[in-house]
Amino acid sequence: CRGVVLIEASKNSGAMITCEFALSQDREVFVVPGNIFSSNFRGNHMLIKNGAKLVEDINDILEEFEEYKAYTEVIIDKNNNCMERKPYDGKEYGRLNQKQRKVLSEIDAKPKSIEEISISCGYKIQETIGILSLLKLRGFIEEKSFGMYNTIF
Repeated sequence: CRGVVLIEASKNSGAMITCEFALSQDREVFVVPGNIFSSNFRGNHMLIKNGAKLVEDINDILEEFEEYKAYTEVIIDKNNNCMERKPYDGKEYGRLNQKQRKVLSEIDAKPKSIEEISISCGYKIQETIGILSLLKLRGFIEEKSFGMYNTIF
């Protein structure tokens, strides 16, 4: 992984240990701020004070990873719904590697499961999930329901 997002953690929680491991491995640590009166968020606030990236929406994470920012711009409404995504640009297709193109070619407007895509491509589930995540971030596909993907162009 490239980073960790901390949602809620007291000072001595397992989530804080995970963040320490991430930092020791030069990974990004992103933190969602919480209620200042709750001890359940003491770890969050301590990390923010020590320089962790404060996160209010997905764009705060994407701006740290420029290679993804170029592909996707997400606008979140007041109810935390994804309102707008940068549209697919045919030029970006050229930046996909062979495996990513193969997975993309197996997906169309009718949603397919991770298992179906994995079997048709001949890839392990874990590898397929990684490729699907990247294609989703880049705006080529969307997840209709858990584990069901289709194209958006």
